[in-house]
Amino acid sequence: MKPPVARKIPTVLSHHGDTRIDNYYWLNQRENPEVINYIKKENSYCNFVLKSTKKLQEKLFLEMKGRMKEEESTAPYFKNGYWYYERYEKKKEHPIYCRKKETVKSKEEIILDCNKLAKGFPYYELVGFAISIDNKWLAFAEDITGRRLYQIRFKNLETGQITKDLILNTGSELAWHNDNKSLYFVEKDEKPCVHSLSKSTFLDPKRMKLFLRKKMIRL
Repeated sequence: MKPPVARKIPTVLSHHGDTRIDNYYWLNQRENPEVINYIKKENSYCNFVLKSTKKLQEKLFLEMKGRMKEEESTAPYFKNGYWYYERYEKKKEHPIYCRKKETVKSKEEIILDCNKLAKGFPYYELVGFAISIDNKWLAFAEDITGRRLYQIRFKNLETGQITKDLILNTGSELAWHNDNKSLYFVEKDEKPCVHSLSKSTFLDPKRMKLFLRKKMIRL
């Protein structure tokens, strides 16, 4: 089997007074059928070349997996009246984020179960979260594509309800204002590069009705 060869399509790129030619710039077109077909050919060639190592791959995977505890928990840390930690359960892939009020002996409160959040997505990662100063609201950023373009959602920690509000194409850094209804975050473009610092203020914080959105700083 011969390795696939990508077409050369010269693209002139100029930045900061420097010009260069990229013959493979066109491969960044994620929805281009020719790009998708080329990647499939690369994957097929990879599987062909590594075919003789398949049993070794499985052996190494099972050995590494066997060295990992399926049930484990991080050391708790204290913040604003609560002890926070994350833990893993047997035969579950994603972490469960929890907290306990005042002491580590208090009743556990699960704030986010990523195993439930991941259902229905081929890829899922919780990349960051922030809790309002009054401990009533949780904002969390998640990646459902693997492209580092995140989306922000909100959870009412008193009712356990995740609202329908959604902020797309963001970074993972989140910070609540001390009014408990405004959230600061960064926005990204499709590349994905950070381009602005923004703030969203909920017009009805009791119901968390979305919301006034404002760009604070253009980066």
